[in-house]
Amino acid sequence: MYTKPQLFGTLGEMRGLWFFLILFAANAYARDVRLFERKQPLGPSEPIQDYQREIRLVEPGDAFVFSDGTRIQIIRPISRTEGRRDFIFEGVDKKGRRGALRIPADDTRRYTVDDTVKGAPLLKKNGVPFVPIVNKGLPGEFTMTQLLSEGSIIFSDFAEGKYLIPATQKREMIEALKEFGKKVALLTLVKDMHQEQLSYDPERKQWVLHDWADAVEKVSVQGPNRNDLAMKYVVGKYVQTSLTSTEVKPAAPQYQWIADAYQEIVDESYRIREAKDSRLKFEPYKMPACLWEFQKLN
Repeated sequence: MYTKPQLFGTLGEMRGLWFFLILFAANAYARDVRLFERKQPLGPSEPIQDYQREIRLVEPGDAFVFSDGTRIQIIRPISRTEGRRDFIFEGVDKKGRRGALRIPADDTRRYTVDDTVKGAPLLKKNGVPFVPIVNKGLPGEFTMTQLLSEGSIIFSDFAEGKYLIPATQKREMIEALKEFGKKVALLTLVKDMHQEQLSYDPERKQWVLHDWADAVEKVSVQGPNRNDLAMKYVVGKYVQTSLTSTEVKPAAPQYQWIADAYQEIVDESYRIREAKDSRLKFEPYKMPACLWEFQKLN
């Protein structure tokens, strides 16, 4: 039987061919962009002269090269908006690790990527869910964190009803939000933590912090100041609180559910912190020796 010759193969084969051609073309025109250099082998690294311009011009397939020769290929830009602490790209390193590559947005404030690495241990110690660091990178140059799962929803979109979410799933997400809030019960500040830095991960079924900075501070209870905790920087746009009151009110009627959830978080956080204060007061090995001797005498 005569079969008409197929010059281009099946549809699937054609798609595979087009993908190969696109990939080949991207690599053919790809370039390496060295962002940092060392004038002396053991000296400090310095950003190149056209640092921000080169970042704006980078395309998928290009690669950033850092001062120690580390090469990370760019898959796509995630965020390179002016005014941010860091520019973020999806990238892959030589070991095949894919992640969110973070590089300083301002070459005069290079400590921002270091803050991500410094802040992680206290988050982990307190059980706060966050995206793991997959490559610590180089101080002042870059770091890489795990990518968010597909279908993740940032808190601001959830709070403002930008997605149609079934009632059962929404209740699960609210309960998960309370659990996250209670994890930060002993943290009063996580720099750069706000409503767009917290996302719901549908695979982990948790709210996960995907952007943070250093200066994660622990505090004890301070009088009636129940609202002095890190979570207020996430929900602050949607609720009204006072440092002299225990009551949480919604900023608008549609945010009543956020106010209710945050009220529960605040009350539980205060209880945990108050219990911590009590343990510090009555456990002698956590008190200065002079105070313990004074307490025994009285």
